[in-house]
Amino acid sequence: MHRHTEDRPRVERAESADRLPAPAPVLGAAALDVAGAEDEAGALAGSEEPRDVGRVVGEVAVHLEDPVGAVLERPVKARDVRRAEAFLPHSVQDVEEGELAGEALGQLAGSVRRRVVDHEDSRAGVQAGEHISEPSHDRLEVRPLVVSRQADDYAHPRIIARVAQTLPSNAQLAEQFELLADLLELDGADAFRLSAYRRAATRIRESAVPVAQLALDKKATRLSGIGATIEGKIVEYTETGDLAALAKLRGKLPTGLVDVMHVPGLGPKTARKLWVELGVQSEDDLRAAAEQGRLAEVPGLGPKTQERVLVSLAKPKKAVERKTLLGRVLPSVDEAVEELRSHPAALQVSEAGSVRRRRETVRDLDIIATAADPAALTAHFAGLPWVAEVVAQGSTKATVVSHDGLRFDLRVVPPESYGNLLQHFTGSKAHNVGMREEAVTRGLSISEYGVKNMETEEVFTAATEEELYEFLGYSWIPPELRENRGELAAAREGKLPKLVELEDVRGDLHSHTTWSDGRASLDEMVATAKELGRTYLAVCDHARRLRDGRLEQQAEEIADVASRTKGLQILRGIEVDIRADGSLDTSDQVLSDLDWVMASVHSGFDRERAELTRRIEAAMENPHVDCIGHPTGRKINRRDPYDVDFEALLEKALETGTFLEINCQPDRLDLDDNHARAAAEAGVKLVISTDAHRVHELANMRLGVAQARRGWIAPDQIVNTRPWREVKKLMKKQ
Repeated sequence: MHRHTEDRPRVERAESADRLPAPAPVLGAAALDVAGAEDEAGALAGSEEPRDVGRVVGEVAVHLEDPVGAVLERPVKARDVRRAEAFLPHSVQDVEEGELAGEALGQLAGSVRRRVVDHEDSRAGVQAGEHISEPSHDRLEVRPLVVSRQADDYAHPRIIARVAQTLPSNAQLAEQFELLADLLELDGADAFRLSAYRRAATRIRESAVPVAQLALDKKATRLSGIGATIEGKIVEYTETGDLAALAKLRGKLPTGLVDVMHVPGLGPKTARKLWVELGVQSEDDLRAAAEQGRLAEVPGLGPKTQERVLVSLAKPKKAVERKTLLGRVLPSVDEAVEELRSHPAALQVSEAGSVRRRRETVRDLDIIATAADPAALTAHFAGLPWVAEVVAQGSTKATVVSHDGLRFDLRVVPPESYGNLLQHFTGSKAHNVGMREEAVTRGLSISEYGVKNMETEEVFTAATEEELYEFLGYSWIPPELRENRGELAAAREGKLPKLVELEDVRGDLHSHTTWSDGRASLDEMVATAKELGRTYLAVCDHARRLRDGRLEQQAEEIADVASRTKGLQILRGIEVDIRADGSLDTSDQVLSDLDWVMASVHSGFDRERAELTRRIEAAMENPHVDCIGHPTGRKINRRDPYDVDFEALLEKALETGTFLEINCQPDRLDLDDNHARAAAEAGVKLVISTDAHRVHELANMRLGVAQARRGWIAPDQIVNTRPWREVKKLMKKQ
């Protein structure tokens, strides 16, 4: 700034991140175009002495005093500047001005190679529009400040700066991969490629550590679902701000088609068709085409589709809250608990929180422990090989983040109150509040530290949960039931059900192989199912992929593998599509020869409630359909359940003897716990099956069992807790 600062408005110190930007730091309109930064920047590097630093202009620290007359009151340390603006997405570092030689200044069309520059030499003026001369090494050069493509009228100390890298957030990265998958789907890419990008987006979004930094450090492949190719794309986006693959697709397809594709009832093929035939490139174009009646004229659509599109577009869009799936974290929690239990200081270790209650989605991962040496246990926990970051560590608590981006909280508690604290941190909040409210009526006050008698002020502590529940007058309540949905009254009256256990399940009645969209061979799936203790496995590849003699060829392979397999029966099954009119995509004659038939809805989720209900009811009426797969069609984080009259479906299932599935895929878990409980209470028999497409997914059976337990379901209400010969007796075609 000008040497005599009293003659000019002084620039105040930078405001904190939660305040509005301070007034412009330089005179003239130029500075007014620059947004305030979120943090402060310190004095520039180099041989210059540190000076007072004014408010951050974009990402530029503007010196208040000139280099000759400065009197320092306090040096300022350099700090990174966060939340970069688009034209300066980086924090400030000093560089030699020679890097900018030959660049034109003045009314710039944009930033100069992502640099902040000054353009008036103290010895020979350079007017706007001229070029920078060869660099001088005079550290006291004074030049006007160029801000937002304009230069002001005043002199400033040299502030040429390079932009240091600012990492994209996990949410930004995830959005890029989701967009890439959507555009590839519009372009007709194969399903496996789309699935890989969407899986990667989910992992990135759920991660608790910056995935961009992991990729730069060549560590992103430690995250499940991220391979070398995707890691390379993360680095590419981090360094360039774009993906070449995305740029190529944007050149071929209007990005607004992604919104069109996601309108219920359309999908990628229809969206592309509307673009080609009607020029639809956005939701606004789609709305206009529907309102003008042009949608109904497109072959294959018609007036009903047009009406549904208008109804969908009229609905307000709901914000999607993305949650971490139980199936994603459970193996990591198991590993953490086992690592802690193996330490010599550990006495008791248990998962807690929503994971222990087996909620389908979870937040932080809680672990409660007791130890002979609490500090040794927390130190061991913080030093485990899979720990990427230690957020906090003390003698009784530790919080860490894994390389897989998961956040764990460990609490080491006194052994005498382990039961109190484990129960408290398992929750749920509603369950704990219900317990406390009832305790108050008996003169007791419950906290995580004990149960206090309000009259005598004595405090009861429990080493186990069983002791705590017994003291309060309850039988022990399984964690899956602790949602304040009647379990407290049932526990007081001794009427809690005996819940199904994983060990009760005999077989798996829904799996896929490479004969359709599975990723493992029949041999591999059978071997893994046998290792898991299953005694039968139904191979239910999609009927639409078993045309032209492939079903018969598969039967030959099943017979061959069965002849070499002892202790596990391979069932010839199939998964058929339920068409819009309720008919199936496979003839009754073919179905009659199979051991097991699973019927599912895979399209048309947006139909009217009555139409969808009738569609599924019609499938139930088919004498060859044994079970309805994923009956409500939901995909957690992606798709709500379709609108169907569930009570009517239960009535039809009872009438026809059709089973309903609890699908174990982590993003389905369909039926959910409430629907499963309603089905069991209505007397409908349920099947817990994995719908496994890969060998490791056969182990997801425990997720479905957990869902059944949350639904208060006993072993005899589950079909496949029986030997196959007993299952056959329950089937309608027997």
